[in-house]
Order: sequence, then structure tokens, then C-alpha cells
Amino acid sequence: MIKPADARRPDDADSAGAAHAGPDSSGQDASPRPYWDTFSGSRTRLDTPPPWADLPPQTRQGIRIDTVRRAFRHRYTPPPAPQRPGIRDAAVLLVLFEEADEARVVLTERSGTVSTHRGEIAFPGGVCDAGETSGQAALREAWEEIGLAGATVELIGELGWQNAELTKFQITPMVGTVAARPLLRINHSEVRDVFDVALTGLMADGVYREELWVAPDGRFMVPFFDLPQGIAWGVTASILVELLAIVTGGVHDNRPPPPGWIAP
Repeated sequence: MIKPADARRPDDADSAGAAHAGPDSSGQDASPRPYWDTFSGSRTRLDTPPPWADLPPQTRQGIRIDTVRRAFRHRYTPPPAPQRPGIRDAAVLLVLFEEADEARVVLTERSGTVSTHRGEIAFPGGVCDAGETSGQAALREAWEEIGLAGATVELIGELGWQNAELTKFQITPMVGTVAARPLLRINHSEVRDVFDVALTGLMADGVYREELWVAPDGRFMVPFFDLPQGIAWGVTASILVELLAIVTGGVHDNRPPPPGWIAP
């Protein structure tokens, strides 16, 4: 389960989340090197401000669940992901709850035994079964991976779909809220750890960064969040950026995510 956050402030980026659940039941404790750490092309850290740098400080502080709900009541419904040969539909669930007057989002660290994205920071989710909606798939996967009961989740909206080009997934992020910190049961065959982070902590100084990657097939902008529990990057990071933009009022129309971002 997600253990209670420690005594540090919930909006402090250095304490954004709950205690780790420890090694998985097979005794594996070391995560494999993620793709971003093995990329063979050139990588350059960009000296660019985060997307929320120009927002008034009060907009980036004290974000509560009511703020999130209001933002999604006025959120447009993104167009469905296009059907493409060889690309599998998938869905992930952004689970939000409030604690100490702060909205927090649940993240996982994938196990070292799953077939894709081993050891990476992610949201609970997976491939959609035949006939499933994105919401149904996201809730089912959250139950299978972290024991989150779907009946406790209120789905309040969705974000724009994302391409995971390296693994051929087309991902729809679903956003849901629960009434309080959830009690979870980790399926260690899929998830090594589960933790949570305050939305304000994601926007703290020094947490977000971008890199320019140059590969034979092009140049890509890659977003990162440096968290105490690990590095969220690629699709996970771009989903978090869109969530923060919506919640802080940074998105008012149907514009897509920033072009050129990589979605490994």
C-alpha cells in the first residue's frame, strides 16, 4: 500500500511522495537501466524555463482536488487516438487524492521483469482489451497492478493521447480522484514500488528539465522530472506537464502537446 507521507512538507519536492515499498517478492532490488540512460545519440540539457515559469506564484501553490475538478469541468474532450496498423491501444490512470490541503498523484516504478519499460516511473495502466473503453482499461489495470478498487475512483476526464513509439503503444491518459489516500496492494510481478507526489512539488524549482536528443532519425525534445523516487521522463513526463497545464489554467484550447517531444 501507499504508506503515509513522512513529516516533511507535502509541497517540498525533496519529499514528494510516500515511503518506498521495498524490493519485490523475488528479491530483486536493483532496477534495470532505463532507455534514457542508454540512449546512444548526443544529449544536451537545455537551459529553458519550465512551462509554468511565468505563472504567478499563488497559481503554483496550494493546489487542491477542488481546483483539479474545476479545471476538468471546463476541459474539452480530446479527439480519440487514430487507429494505426501495428499500434496497440493502451490507457493509464492518473489517480489523484488530497492530503494536507494538497492534491497528490500516484506514480509507480515498474518491475524489472515486465516486457517493456522495465524499472521506469509510470502510471498504472496497460493494453486495452477488445471492446474496452480507455476508462475501463485504466481502471482494470490499476486494480491488477496496485489493487486500486475501481468503485472508489471517480473518473473526471482524460488527457490527449500519447505515442510510445519505441514500444508501439497509443496511450490515453484517464484522470480520476479518490476520496482519501488509497490503501493499495502491489502486484510485484508488474510493479516494484508505488508512491505519490504533490502537484505543487512537481513545479518546485529544479524538478523539471528538458534535453535535446539527436539521433540518426531526427532531433527530439525530451522532458524530465527529477523526483526523489526516480526520474519520470518521456510519455510519463509529458502527461504530467499536460495535467499541470490544465490545472493551473495554462491550457484553454485544443492545442496538442509541444511538438518534437519524444515519447519512448
